[in-house]
Amino acid sequence: MNSKTPSLKNIFSSFFFEYWEQIKFNFDEKRRKNIWKNVCAFLRCGNPKFGYAEYICPDCFEKLVVPFTCKSKFCPSCGIVYAEKWAHSLHEQLFNVQHLHITFSLPVGFIRDFFFFQQFKLRELADAAYSAIKYTFKKIGIHQVGVIINIHTFARDTSWNPHIHAIVTHGGLDINNNWKTPKSFPWTVFRKSWQKCSLDILSIHAKETKNKIVEWIKMFFEQNGKDCIATVGLSGGKDSSIVAALCVEALGKNRVLGVLMPDGEQTDIEDAYEVAKHLGIEYCTVDIHPAILALKHEI
Repeated sequence: MNSKTPSLKNIFSSFFFEYWEQIKFNFDEKRRKNIWKNVCAFLRCGNPKFGYAEYICPDCFEKLVVPFTCKSKFCPSCGIVYAEKWAHSLHEQLFNVQHLHITFSLPVGFIRDFFFFQQFKLRELADAAYSAIKYTFKKIGIHQVGVIINIHTFARDTSWNPHIHAIVTHGGLDINNNWKTPKSFPWTVFRKSWQKCSLDILSIHAKETKNKIVEWIKMFFEQNGKDCIATVGLSGGKDSSIVAALCVEALGKNRVLGVLMPDGEQTDIEDAYEVAKHLGIEYCTVDIHPAILALKHEI
């Protein structure tokens, strides 16, 4: 950074409030409040207008004004204090051996998007990295290994990119507590183990979400119609198929009716028939072609 480069505080002062209204709904309410609080605290940091401590020498009466700081990790000035403490703590924990720096990343797409909207799961992502390390080292006869894990959530270009940096001892203790330094590492095992452990997070979350939806369907019908059936419009696509399957799990196949609505001759309606047969639910077919023609005529 040269002398002509604007400071981070100047950049935020110039652009944050201008663009905040456009981007704030990308975050949930809790995160919006947290971002607003930290940015405002950072912009006020060191400004005596927002508070200061005044010290007066009892001999010469000279005054010293010390503005209050924000003490936020987001602030470059205050955050360096946390960084120095963290670095000192790491230095005390590290063994005097060679270490590896391993980065665990996620592919662009739905997996990164998942962790953007489920950021409380990032801790589980760190646990997944540790599990992958522990499994891989055990494969080469090392049962105890030193690991320090740090989560990064953004790339250098500030795009969302959750990834893990791990500092790992180049070796560890075998089953007899003897130090063992491997000659090589099974990087393929590392990669496959990381893939499984990270995808397990999504799998477990999907099962938990499915169970919550099933319980909600049960509760809804219990409160609004104990003897009613669920009528589902079946197209054969993934949305209606999933809804039908959830209703079957919640209510039983005898309380779910599939309604197939082809637009005259519709070749892909066979998919809907297959879904109904697979779920074992009753279904009926309603040709909506005449209704669509009548609607088009009126329009």
